[in-house]
Amino acid sequence: MEHPYFLGISIPHRIAASLTEFRSKMGSCFWYPPEAMHLTLRHLGRLSDPELEEIHFQLTSLTTPEFYLTLSGLGEFGHRRRAGGSFWVGVETNPELTLLKQKINQALYRAHFTKKAPRFIPHISIGRYKYLNDFEIAHYLSMGAGFKTSAFPVTEFHLYQSVGKYFAPHYDKVATYPLNQWDVPQTISP
Repeated sequence: MEHPYFLGISIPHRIAASLTEFRSKMGSCFWYPPEAMHLTLRHLGRLSDPELEEIHFQLTSLTTPEFYLTLSGLGEFGHRRRAGGSFWVGVETNPELTLLKQKINQALYRAHFTKKAPRFIPHISIGRYKYLNDFEIAHYLSMGAGFKTSAFPVTEFHLYQSVGKYFAPHYDKVATYPLNQWDVPQTISP
């Protein structure tokens, strides 16, 4: 079975390093490796080759300006009824990110991609936990309340394929789409 695809923004090494340093103070969780950190723009799921080609074709015509993002604060998607959840770092509100999301959705519509998009909560997942109690979670969230990175440039976004497992994420970049450039993106990797 084919692995799922998604669109996302990679995180610069210096930002991933600051996230790694920050979370080292947080204790025992399964922390994602820096190379797995990204901002998911849209989950696409499993795609046929023709669907993938049409989505790629539509995304190549997308034009929007480069912009800057700042990461701020720590959050958690928990699963209180069962053990486990994930920690994430938030993305400060940014109209250019919203514009990019809108243009991606328009391109997907032109590609006849009809899967409903989940609510967009811009964040960078940094790790998962299996057995933390409410006190430990609250403690970690309070530690991350003041976390903030410097702004970093977003000059491109990527089509990724998820090839890892739940606790061992690995994502292959399949295509890259530059922002505010007329260059043709690279071709899709086999």
